[in-house]
Amino acid sequence: MRFASIPLVGASLLALAPMQVSAQAMESAEPFFVATFEVDGAQMVGLILRDQLAVEIDAANSNLEQDPAFPQMSMPGDMLQLIGLYEYGLKYRLYEIVNHLVEDEMLAGGNRPSFVHDLDDIDIQAPIQYPGKIMNAAGNFYTHICEGCTPEELEASNLERAANRGVPYLFLKPSRGAVIGTGENIVIPEGRNRTDWEIEFGTVIGRTGKYIPAQNAQDYVFGYMVTIDIGAGVLRVAPVTDRTGSSGRAMTRSRPRGRGSFPKSSTEIRWSGCTRCLPSTALRSRRHGPAT
Repeated sequence: MRFASIPLVGASLLALAPMQVSAQAMESAEPFFVATFEVDGAQMVGLILRDQLAVEIDAANSNLEQDPAFPQMSMPGDMLQLIGLYEYGLKYRLYEIVNHLVEDEMLAGGNRPSFVHDLDDIDIQAPIQYPGKIMNAAGNFYTHICEGCTPEELEASNLERAANRGVPYLFLKPSRGAVIGTGENIVIPEGRNRTDWEIEFGTVIGRTGKYIPAQNAQDYVFGYMVTIDIGAGVLRVAPVTDRTGSSGRAMTRSRPRGRGSFPKSSTEIRWSGCTRCLPSTALRSRRHGPAT
């Protein structure tokens, strides 16, 4: 009988112990995008909220975990790690961080912690420093393919492009050297008297895969970003043997990125008819300063 009483006592003690239970956040109280930035010389990944505030996720997570209701969870050290972990539980922790900051009114006034910064006080960098591969589609704009054409030639060119739309013309850019962040200067190579640019909708692939059916493509997408494709006289310098046009496309500092990457779960895509909305002079002055 003495031995039988031991588990019974233990069971009664467990039943009386308080339980800390927290339901996992299934959505974020506010939209956000993820970014890479530098604070006091230290590079880190974080969240951008309200297009005004940057949140260090490592410090914000430590603050959240002071509440025993939230289990310990390691945070990524760079954007590639964040993307790799996002669909494996990380996104829910990011939701919890955002919800905690919003619900406890920690984004404004005297309650704002030291790990929340104004965007003007930090150095926003390219969100993904060294992507594994930068795949580009050439000829995104029909009018750009046939610049200087007569209306009849443009119509014929458009019909040809539409008929062969399922056969994209792709080229690569180097991940090291080409990628730069918002506000950095573009370097135009010597001897080039023409610079082409296109503002593009960048898709960030978050999972490895091969021979993916079109209907399953979104399962492999992490999110989206704004990017600019810059080439120096591609149509003039590429000889017939250089079908990829790499001599004019794969240049140093020729792939500027926006301030961050928007996870698809918090992105609403609305297509418009706008193709080239900014003249190149406005693009340089508003985004990159004078070209050098």
